Amino acid sequence: MRLSSSHLRGVRIRSRGGSPCAWIGKEHEQAEWRRSLLAYYDRYSVAKESSSKQLCARRYLVRGRVQGVGYRYFVERVAAELGLTGYAKNLENGSVEVYAVGAPDRLKELSGYLWKGPRWADVRGVEEQEAPVVHYTGFRIG
Repeated sequence: MRLSSSHLRGVRIRSRGGSPCAWIGKEHEQAEWRRSLLAYYDRYSVAKESSSKQLCARRYLVRGRVQGVGYRYFVERVAAELGLTGYAKNLENGSVEVYAVGAPDRLKELSGYLWKGPRWADVRGVEEQEAPVVHYTGFRIG
């Protein structure tokens, strides 16, 4: 049997990490599109809500096994969801420095996530201190 374009309608192939995954059917594509759209607007409303409040900044020093386990990318994702700006960067001593700007309640929520970390991280300590507010356009990995 020869496949025509009508047989492949609704099939999309994506490559993630070198292995192709096929999703068949438009229902999945529509659900995926709705989820991404809702996540975008949810982040936008969180950022808009937090920008109307007073901004403050915190600098966190996270110790433990936090390098080479996706910790900075985890922080970037959480910060974007919370509507925070700033950066996360590796330090030479094996720890990670996180600088975040946003509403005080969102920064407190971030602190809880910093203690958890991603699956393979082993957080031994999180030092938190106030910092001067520097305006960033988003959250960066340094």
